[in-house]
Amino acid sequence: MKYLLILLFIFSYTISFAQEKPVFYYLKIATNDVSVKCFINGFPVYNYSGTDETANQIPVNLSLKGKNNILKVIATPLGVAATVSGGISSYTADDIVSTDDTKAGVVAFDFVVEKETTKDFNFNNERFDFSKSIASQSGSTDEKALIAYGMKILELCECPEGTNETQN
Repeated sequence: MKYLLILLFIFSYTISFAQEKPVFYYLKIATNDVSVKCFINGFPVYNYSGTDETANQIPVNLSLKGKNNILKVIATPLGVAATVSGGISSYTADDIVSTDDTKAGVVAFDFVVEKETTKDFNFNNERFDFSKSIASQSGSTDEKALIAYGMKILELCECPEGTNETQN
């Protein structure tokens, strides 16, 4: 009887775990007539410059640390109609991710860019917490050098010449 109870407990735990769907976090961003760079917790996750209307979504799970995440958006106008909008949204494996869906996000932004603007947005995520592995790494405390290094890495991920979009 004791073993039957243990088996039932393990089986019920396995079923509840299997029913839990993975969560994917995406930065969704739409721009017009602007140069924009986005960082999550200091990691560069998006870099685009162009005068056309553009919409993208980028998975950002590996940049998240659980609580007190910081999304930094740096935007510079390239013309008079410069705008940036978007946010961080969570999706499960059953959801369709597209640039025109109406899913509410954990953070949202929408602003006109008249001069170089930096905006920070704080948010929490429910599952991913890489803070221990991030904090355990030794490295530079020079923020400008780290951002420059991150931008070099981001440039390696850019599309072929003629476009400036990051690859998904």
